[in-house]
Amino acid sequence: MKNLLKRRIKLLCIAGGLVSLTVVSCSKDDVESNDDTNVNVSSYEKVDPNNPVVKILVSRGWNINKIQKLSNGDFSVGDISFSGNIKDYNVKKQAREELVNDYRNISVFVHSSITQEDNTNTDAPNEDNWTDATKNAITIWNSVPDSGLRFTEALNIEDADILIFSDFGLLADGTLGQGRFPSDGNAGRTILINLDYNNNESLDYDIRFDTMVHELGHNIGYRHTDWQGQGEGNDTLVNIPGTPTGDNPDPDSVMNAFVDAEFNGLSFYDKVALKFMYPN
Repeated sequence: MKNLLKRRIKLLCIAGGLVSLTVVSCSKDDVESNDDTNVNVSSYEKVDPNNPVVKILVSRGWNINKIQKLSNGDFSVGDISFSGNIKDYNVKKQAREELVNDYRNISVFVHSSITQEDNTNTDAPNEDNWTDATKNAITIWNSVPDSGLRFTEALNIEDADILIFSDFGLLADGTLGQGRFPSDGNAGRTILINLDYNNNESLDYDIRFDTMVHELGHNIGYRHTDWQGQGEGNDTLVNIPGTPTGDNPDPDSVMNAFVDAEFNGLSFYDKVALKFMYPN
């Protein structure tokens, strides 16, 4: 992630305007043993177009020129990661491959690694504590009328669908966070937060809040709203009905690849997309 102009920062997640979906299995292991944590996003390999997972990703609308292989065998498109295990993909499913089946109760656990109090920075006190940002991000997603999506707070890791924790130095310095696309009807298992982002730059609450809303969107199947401008899709993609198209179709969307640090909530079209993806 980079600071651009008036502290516009590039975030990690998916789009409020697409209907292209995927499947991958997730275990509920602890942070230390979860395979999803063993990702060095700074290390990429060229993808083999004949790789069966790559073929699936391309068939679901991802631009093959944007797909990269991670050092742990997974794949990514920019800030979006995918399982590299072909067994995690149900190739027979075509309707909701990249959405969450049990979307009325998606439990979220905030690991202690991102709940540390830090009052040494008077400009941004408690900047390493993402608890409030996560709780308020959950409230934002749960408050959309006519959508059945509901996040809940898990009390322990074993009960969590989504685990949010520090990247423990895995993410590149310029990357603030990384979400995980849904798989096998389950929400993306992890959200990584880079507490040392941009040489330990001070991050105020609005940035943390905005980031967490954005990342949760990624984990329930949102691509970047401006996927066309980012060149992340291919000709097979279609937009969600009722949402605009173009390189920058919704400047107010929280799911744009570049978002303003000042968070103003979900845009009108973010909500249209949510009600289509997860109806009441």
